[in-house]
Amino acid sequence: MVERPLVVIPVKSFDLAKSRLADALSAEQRKALGSALAAHTAWTARDAGADIVIVAGAEEVRHWAQRIGFAAVGQPSDSTGLNAAAAFGAGLATNADRNAYLLHADLPLLTPHVLRRAFRVRGPVIAPSYDGGTTLLGPVPNGFEFAYGVGSYGRHLAALPAATPIISPELALDVDSSQDLVRALAAREGRWLASILDLPESW
Repeated sequence: MVERPLVVIPVKSFDLAKSRLADALSAEQRKALGSALAAHTAWTARDAGADIVIVAGAEEVRHWAQRIGFAAVGQPSDSTGLNAAAAFGAGLATNADRNAYLLHADLPLLTPHVLRRAFRVRGPVIAPSYDGGTTLLGPVPNGFEFAYGVGSYGRHLAALPAATPIISPELALDVDSSQDLVRALAAREGRWLASILDLPESW
């Protein structure tokens, strides 16, 4: 029997999510956007055949994950940030003798098809975002040093040169800015966000 992929999705507090969209969305809209994107990402990864673990420092996020049917673990309070969350999630997978893929939580165009394609690759894979970040990475060796942030795709690829790049719009668009949101809403696969945010058709 082929082992199901394990996907680790770090999710920050929805109260703090999408702060760079404060010029375009209200606090309530940003909170709704953060939770909707994370749910979409987790459901899509599950539909692609993966087991999902949500890593979250915020108790509200862990309760949210459990309500919608996903395992959730608390990120230690003394290790904050995306790099620490990714390392913690990868460590959990190693302890369980599983290979883990680290997946960004805010991918509105994500489809099961592109994830299945990534899971079929022998060895590690890596996917860049449009702005040079990293949206999918793994499996990684034990003790791998994550380096998320501006330009992380280049750093991660240099640290894991055997990784196969997965270049696709579905993995390239993560919503951090107003421009990202506009791009997502312009795509057929991203129009579902308009109803979540109660946006007019002309937005």
